[in-house]
Amino acid sequence: MLLSASVIKLLPGYNVSCSAKGARPIYTAIRWNSTVLVNTTAVKAKTQVNVQGNYTCVGTNKYGTDKAEVTVIFAGSSFIISLLFMNSVV
Repeated sequence: MLLSASVIKLLPGYNVSCSAKGARPIYTAIRWNSTVLVNTTAVKAKTQVNVQGNYTCVGTNKYGTDKAEVTVIFAGSSFIISLLFMNSVV
């Protein structure tokens, strides 16, 4: 099966992480559907994935908010995903 860049295959129980870059303080969050799983003032957030679905990494600072979205599906091989904000939050 060919997957788009916004779909990630991994095993249940593996971690997903996201990072935000920009002026501090930066608030980084990981949401599953609309539920906040992690909300931290660290530039990197990480959580264990036990449910398939839509995951969103949100980075916020005084200049604005940006997000990256990915759909997680369970598969026979594992991947760690890292969602990185390059130019999003200044």
